[in-house]
Amino acid sequence: MSFDFLSMIQLIADSDPAVRPARFHTNYNPVKMGNMADIAYGGCAIAVAVNAAIATVEAESQRRDSSASAKGKSTAAKSKAVYALSGNYLGPARADRPFIADVESLRDTKTFTTILVRLKQRLDSGEERSCLVTIVDFVARSDLPEAQRNILTYNAAPPKVAHHSDLPLASEWQEERVRNNLVPRKTLDMSKVFFGRFMDIVNSKFPDDSILGPNLYGLLRDFETKQEHLSIPEKNSTDWFQSTVKLNERKDGDYTATNALLPISTYAANISLASFFLDGALAFLGLSFSHRWLADAGACSSLDFSLRFHVDDFDLAQWHLREVKTHLSTHERTYNEGRMWDEQGRLVATMTQVGVLRKLPERSQKQEKL
Repeated sequence: MSFDFLSMIQLIADSDPAVRPARFHTNYNPVKMGNMADIAYGGCAIAVAVNAAIATVEAESQRRDSSASAKGKSTAAKSKAVYALSGNYLGPARADRPFIADVESLRDTKTFTTILVRLKQRLDSGEERSCLVTIVDFVARSDLPEAQRNILTYNAAPPKVAHHSDLPLASEWQEERVRNNLVPRKTLDMSKVFFGRFMDIVNSKFPDDSILGPNLYGLLRDFETKQEHLSIPEKNSTDWFQSTVKLNERKDGDYTATNALLPISTYAANISLASFFLDGALAFLGLSFSHRWLADAGACSSLDFSLRFHVDDFDLAQWHLREVKTHLSTHERTYNEGRMWDEQGRLVATMTQVGVLRKLPERSQKQEKL
């Protein structure tokens, strides 16, 4: 059964969504992916949290515009875009129950809005357990053309890799590798169990000099990539991706409704999907880049995240290029980064994370004797 991303992030407002503090809950459960433990993928929590923050801002905007229209006035307030969200995973989320999102305002000015989102799940005891907390920052969009509002315009260039038009879809390429006896069928099937949800929401293409595609995110421990001569911090992995989700299919409706499924604007769908996707694989890059797999670590997961959007609008229905790198592993912690460019070379978003990476526990002397 394929994964319905929009259904997973779609919210029901338990209070007036246009007035903060507000409370929402999801109608569907998060999904498991990319973890040995029986827990939900962390990107689900980020995607739901940022959608909840956007929902309150859009509901407030829709109500203001409706009120002004009823009075025969035009609203002068500018729409706002997310430029940053940062937060902490407070504990693993379970994949057998929906999220609760409590949203409150920390700052609300003509130019900026800052929102605090606490994401929770209700336990069988009735207690609410916190999973994630994040601060989401919005900035007013400018009406001026880019050239008129920037003193300088520049960004880091994307890595020089093969263009997506010259590459096969990852699904077709991996099947060809199986047919050519380069990848065991059993290993490819296992990778689909761990990362199949990505395949449900994006088309992917991996350049030949990538790492995560050729070694199946580390499952092929003995596979030698084209970056064996580099140290772990010098390595990178790239992939092209394009959304297969119809990002505009739930944009119509009443954003101020209570006790009903809220619409999802095309903008919110793009931001949420980017948040979901950019969280992927960052926690275990060090393992994947060093011929290791999740089973080789005693603990491996993200502790925090900082996601920054460098443009106000983008369209994930178009091809984008992602690069991931790991910069450090020490004191049982890692520091990892993902960057995303569009086809025009604009640096659209960057995600950094600190993760935990612990060794497997040493076997006791008694176990060794046995």
